[in-house]
Amino acid sequence: MPLQYQPKEGSVLICDFRGYEVPEMIKVRPVVVIRKHRLDRIKSRDRKGKRVYGISQLETDEFNAIKVAVRRALGL
Repeated sequence: MPLQYQPKEGSVLICDFRGYEVPEMIKVRPVVVIRKHRLDRIKSRDRKGKRVYGISQLETDEFNAIKVAVRRALGL
């Protein structure tokens, strides 16, 4: 069921990914809203005009801080 509203940045939602095909995510999972709009800014094009996407990796301490925040938001 699609959302009927635009969640605020920093919101923690429970998203049901059941129904997707394996090996995709197929469970109910908490999701943090990072940005309200599409992340087109990480999309770019290579020299031949082909779309490429930049992937960033969080540092361990940054990722741990996110996990703590999600647990707090979920009351765990």
